[in-house]
Amino acid sequence: MNKLGHLFFGIVFFTIIYYLASLYYEIRPEYFIISLIICLIYSLIPDLDKQDSWIKKKLDIIIFYCILILGIFYFSNPDFIYPIIILLGVEIILLTTKHRGFLHSFAFAILISAPLLFVNYIYFGAAIIGIFSHLLIDKL
Repeated sequence: MNKLGHLFFGIVFFTIIYYLASLYYEIRPEYFIISLIICLIYSLIPDLDKQDSWIKKKLDIIIFYCILILGIFYFSNPDFIYPIIILLGVEIILLTTKHRGFLHSFAFAILISAPLLFVNYIYFGAAIIGIFSHLLIDKL
């Protein structure tokens, strides 16, 4: 499935689940847009292990500029080496991960979504919907 297909099905699943949840729970409207954006981003995340995917290319650009900026700050504070090492480690892991491997698993979905529980449980739910919509559509 391509980027647009994953985004489309992410929107479909999110809208259905959001509607069903709003029947039983009062959800503030301002959460809808943020949750939808989170869902859409997370519906693309499992394809980070695919080198030619749209999200992988964007992440590579972000990591490059972060390392560049951190490298400049490194000269004023050597502690900036640690985030550089972490970012390089993420790149190496993504380069060595096979497509539809760990990034297409239930464990990864929980691991990558869990930090959102500290922000808002609705955002966590949106992330889970996004990842599971990706995994479900890839199975079809």
